[in-house]
Amino acid sequence: MKLADRIRRMKIEGTADNWTCLCGNTGLADGFYPCDSEGQMVEPTPEEWATNWYVCNRCGRIIDRKTMEVKGVRFNNTLSTDELVELYPNG
Repeated sequence: MKLADRIRRMKIEGTADNWTCLCGNTGLADGFYPCDSEGQMVEPTPEEWATNWYVCNRCGRIIDRKTMEVKGVRFNNTLSTDELVELYPNG
């Protein structure tokens, strides 16, 4: 299975208003911020925020708020070695 497919199969638990990332982060802890497709924080304006995605401010996962699917991981993330091996098992 391709990496992108493995990432997209991951889902965040909760509702669109109250959710917990796979790393344990919540909106009341480190929070989630509007981001572009690469996980870079943007202003939540129609011009800058075309994705309606959020980035976890703790681990860097990029989350689609509508589906609660993990769409990717920000380049400068804080995932543990075990989490990175899970995402990238072949190196």
